[in-house]
Amino acid sequence: MSFPWQETRARIAELARLGVLRVAPDRKSLEATDPDGGLVARLVLPICLPIGSASPAAYATGLPSTLGRMLVFLLRAGATAAGVWLDDELLVHKVVKKYVVRGNGKAQTTYKKTKGKSRAGSRLRLRNAESLLEEIKVKLCGWERELGGFDKVFYYAPERMRSDLFAADPPAPFRPDDAHVALVPLHVHEPGFDELLRVHRALTRGWTSGPESR
Repeated sequence: MSFPWQETRARIAELARLGVLRVAPDRKSLEATDPDGGLVARLVLPICLPIGSASPAAYATGLPSTLGRMLVFLLRAGATAAGVWLDDELLVHKVVKKYVVRGNGKAQTTYKKTKGKSRAGSRLRLRNAESLLEEIKVKLCGWERELGGFDKVFYYAPERMRSDLFAADPPAPFRPDDAHVALVPLHVHEPGFDELLRVHRALTRGWTSGPESR
């Protein structure tokens, strides 16, 4: 049974009534155990509320009442989607798609790195790839100024594209090693508005399994 992030504290209290709480080895979920240490029920925490090194009690006590401004940014070859939420309210969003993929499905930036010089069609795809990144980074920087920054950032980009994403001119308004920045730990389909909403929902919901989910 899934639940929205706002119910996390209440769900932890329900779990505690079923047994002794412990943090699962993956540090992404909490477990209730019986007196012999057997698993009774599990609560998978919303991705947007990581537990870190806290104990279950400290984690529940320290849960925020607001997520603040959360940027979700998705990038794949030829398509990108981004949105900023204030808690559950979508404030702004942007989808950009351009022709950058060759007939064999390989992104032109990847092909250039392995095959050398490009022809006219390849140069067009390369320019489109560069302009896509420039356009979305300009938009993100504008949002950062207009909204007063981002409290949380979740981004997805294939590993081969991350160096281009974080290259200067213009720089992205976040860095991968910033404390409030994390990779989206999910499979991401071609970015678009519906995919943006799906990923945001997955990031902001937890789920329970066991007696309390029935």
